[in-house]
Amino acid sequence: MNEKHPKIVIVDDEPNDWFLKIFVGRLQRSGFAIAVLEANVNSEAMLQRVEDEQPKLVITDLNWGNKLGEEGILLFRALADAQIPSILYSSNPHVVEEYSHNEGQAIHSKGDPMEIVIATINRLLSEQ
Repeated sequence: MNEKHPKIVIVDDEPNDWFLKIFVGRLQRSGFAIAVLEANVNSEAMLQRVEDEQPKLVITDLNWGNKLGEEGILLFRALADAQIPSILYSSNPHVVEEYSHNEGQAIHSKGDPMEIVIATINRLLSEQ
């Protein structure tokens, strides 16, 4: 993989969502290679799919699977255990206060400005 364009995997249960398409386009214009994986399996199987992609960073939506966020949180924790930098992303603006995260991780609301999200991505990538 070209280090000039770090690969980011995005895990979302709605890969054709308009917001996700805009988000992916913005990340690509910022120089990132993007792979979107549809979250249609449990967190353990999703972790294997993510690892197969060999990303430098993963962005996972919170609400997928049973829509209550459990699979998203399980994947987020598994990514920390696997030492894969990751961002938990949610449409809930209060998610930042609701969940804790480890070193090499961050939590963002989908309402956060893209400049802040990209700064977080760059910070996490530089810490590797």
